[in-house]
Amino acid sequence: MKYHNRNVSNLHKLADNTKAAAFKWYQYCIDNGIEVLIYETIRTVEQQREYVRKGASQTMRSYHLVGQALDFVPIQSNGTEDWNGYNKEPWASAIRYAKQIGFEWGGDWKGFVDSPHLQYNYKGYGTDTFGKGAQNVVAPPTSNDSVGIAYINGSNVNLRKGPGTGYGVIRQLGKGESYKVFGQSNGWLNLGGDQWIFNDPSYIRYTGGNVPTPSQSSNEGIGVVTIIADVLRVRTGPGTNYGIVKNVYQGEKYQSFGYKDGWYNVGGNQWVSGEYVTFVK
Repeated sequence: MKYHNRNVSNLHKLADNTKAAAFKWYQYCIDNGIEVLIYETIRTVEQQREYVRKGASQTMRSYHLVGQALDFVPIQSNGTEDWNGYNKEPWASAIRYAKQIGFEWGGDWKGFVDSPHLQYNYKGYGTDTFGKGAQNVVAPPTSNDSVGIAYINGSNVNLRKGPGTGYGVIRQLGKGESYKVFGQSNGWLNLGGDQWIFNDPSYIRYTGGNVPTPSQSSNEGIGVVTIIADVLRVRTGPGTNYGIVKNVYQGEKYQSFGYKDGWYNVGGNQWVSGEYVTFVK
């Protein structure tokens, strides 16, 4: 995608649910080789007032002002913009898909036709939120070359900002979802940009290239773990298929005596998942 970085940067400015839907649409464009330039998303009041003055818009009640719209232009194979390409394939198929997932297309409007415009009405004007997160969509990465697919077999799997439990949680992924994998680091899978999940076979089925799984030789597990989940189950073995011993709580610290398959041993037959703790040797 020629303008990938610019596209992603602009999409990140959108309101939460609009952004989720827009990234889903953009992933469709990537998957189908449909080149686009998303040249504008959110606008300031001053920008909108200038558009109205120039006749490029007819209202100060623009969905751009509330982060619920984007403008794009088709890009030809030679890299040039095609402002007459909206009704041509493959861009027409991208517009059809956008409408299928809830967007309104300005090219369907009567009177003032605005072909570059995709608008996500959500629950109405100004009803979308900022900073509260969206569901079931992962942003495309800075590279278009995927290395595999991650299938989510567990519930509430943490999607983190980096390859480690010390990174913040973006949101949680649900059972039955699947995502393209674009990179690997120390047993973690990159789902695009700064978005990572731990490749634990007890709740992730990964199909693709080999992923280095931490082992006792690379991580002895001798140190201290700090619980970062609100409540964490201690199990009788290194996996979610083992029985529950007890619950431990956020902020508590425990001596760790070993490490296996992504789990830390906190004494005897007591194990905690490495995804929900920080470890210090």
